[in-house]
Amino acid sequence: MSILVIASLATAGLASLAAGFAVRARPLSPPGASHHRGLVALDDNVPPLLARHLDVDQDGLLPRMDTITLWGRVRVPPISTSRSWCLSAMAV
Repeated sequence: MSILVIASLATAGLASLAAGFAVRARPLSPPGASHHRGLVALDDNVPPLLARHLDVDQDGLLPRMDTITLWGRVRVPPISTSRSWCLSAMAV
């Protein structure tokens, strides 16, 4: 590889890294307060190692757990003049 290709790839990587760190995540608030959902019996088909991990008190009952799926979209801010060096380096 030529030095120009390596320098171009390094510059593109640094520009991508700088753009990724410029995006700030919004704080996540839970959809509602949690509450006790009851207990369920541990299934017999669970491997012993996993059963010991899940059932800490070894009573055969586990707390019922609900799951939540989170998704989002990243908003990329416009490139400011302070980051213009990235564009000028990539144009070379």
